[in-house]
Amino acid sequence: MKVTAIMRAQNIDALDFPLEAALHSAASFCDEIVLAINHGGTYLINDIDFGDCVFKTVAVKGGYDADWQVRFWNAAVEASTSEWLYLHDADECVMPGMRAELERAVKLGMLFASSPFVHFYGTPRYVIESPAFYKWHTRFGHRDRFWMSNERVYRKGAPICDMIGLTPRGTKLIHVQGSEWTYTAATPVHHYGWCRRDPLICAINNSAMSLMACLTRNLMRF
Repeated sequence: MKVTAIMRAQNIDALDFPLEAALHSAASFCDEIVLAINHGGTYLINDIDFGDCVFKTVAVKGGYDADWQVRFWNAAVEASTSEWLYLHDADECVMPGMRAELERAVKLGMLFASSPFVHFYGTPRYVIESPAFYKWHTRFGHRDRFWMSNERVYRKGAPICDMIGLTPRGTKLIHVQGSEWTYTAATPVHHYGWCRRDPLICAINNSAMSLMACLTRNLMRF
């Protein structure tokens, strides 16, 4: 079984995404990584040792528009060479054990695999528990039956692209979870703030330093 991690990245420098860590994560369980990127962040990948994992980039023009996620996905898929695809974003980390679960899914004759999705809201200390954020997401599927859709579900005003699966009966599945063709993995995906600095702690430290400086100045007057 050969798996390609399909990755998409925009404006990496400005957004401060943990691209290097995300690439290391993808290389730990995929045979190939295809990164669709517009600009920025390329210096982060110059010295990465991908081991036996094949790495390639695809340049994609354009910025944030209504179809950017699908456009980047399609460009990366076109450059991929694997039968199986795994959507892995530039701000995510997959916990150990995913490769064994994907291989188990294929051996069982499944076409897709769904994983627990843990959304850290900008900090490793704050995990979102809300109906507005999905707790499971399907990221793995056969390249002939798995794609990103232009049909979006709006959550809190933010457009989220959904993955689509096509069953052998020709039924189109949105989200793909819960079908007889979907394997339910136990290995979670950590999203967004899992490796960022905690802004609350930074704010507290800065405030404490400012207070100490103020007290020191005042004490020196006596």
